[in-house]
Amino acid sequence: MDSQDLRYFVAVAQTLNITKAAEQLFITRQALSKAILEFEKKCGSELFLRNNGKLQLTARGRELLEKSIPIVDLFNDLEKSVNASSRSQKSKIRIAIGLGTLNALSPQVFAHFKSDHPEIELSVKEVCDDEVRKYLETEEADIGILNSTPEKIKNYDYRLVQDGKICLQISKKDPLSAKDLITPEDMHLQPLVSLGERCDMHSVLMEKCHQVNSFPNLVLETIDSNVANNMVYDNMAISLFIQSKTQAASPAVRIIPLALGDTPWGTYVISRKGFDHTHSTRLLIDYLENCAC
Repeated sequence: MDSQDLRYFVAVAQTLNITKAAEQLFITRQALSKAILEFEKKCGSELFLRNNGKLQLTARGRELLEKSIPIVDLFNDLEKSVNASSRSQKSKIRIAIGLGTLNALSPQVFAHFKSDHPEIELSVKEVCDDEVRKYLETEEADIGILNSTPEKIKNYDYRLVQDGKICLQISKKDPLSAKDLITPEDMHLQPLVSLGERCDMHSVLMEKCHQVNSFPNLVLETIDSNVANNMVYDNMAISLFIQSKTQAASPAVRIIPLALGDTPWGTYVISRKGFDHTHSTRLLIDYLENCAC
């Protein structure tokens, strides 16, 4: 249990409305509902009765609310005092983000964070996945953000902020476009345009293919998405699709997920092992997780 648990609980208990409380807390309704359920598990008892979407405090909930309000008030006062004393010293977070990962989250996410937290300066650099790791190792970045899988980032501390899929961009002229799921076997000898081994998505695709003796034909490595898109539109190649929150730019193209078996995939925040996160970096990571819910 921490101060955020109590703050979320008090907001919901006082409004008895998840939507209103979420608006007050500037998080999504889904994220708050999940947090309250987790908090009840920590407490070992139900704090709310739920009936047709209406909330009512249980006896345990009323008891906990009475004890929690002064604690939350004290914490809020302390936070205001700390913020006031540090306002003149703007903190900075240096972020290295993998190519395409920003699109998977939302291109506006950092702008919204800056608007909500003007006391925190963000320095964001978009680079290839392998460079994200280099920036962390050389301490040129505080955190990295990648579309990846735990196996690829096991040498780092990491936190999942959004589940995802590896998808392929395929021309509707290609017979594979009729499928709803692409298997590694389907990729055998298929022309492929990609970022290459510098990209975790490409590495996982190749590993999955090679496990079943399937060998895509990598015809071009490029970081220019326009080149890759044009090759797909002209049915010259298949490409990896990293803009997971958008649709295909052309009606002549389909976006189809790749079968990954039991391999998890998503957007992760990574940092050096044992990195001592500041209040600002923790705030940003929580923000990214809540925005992605």
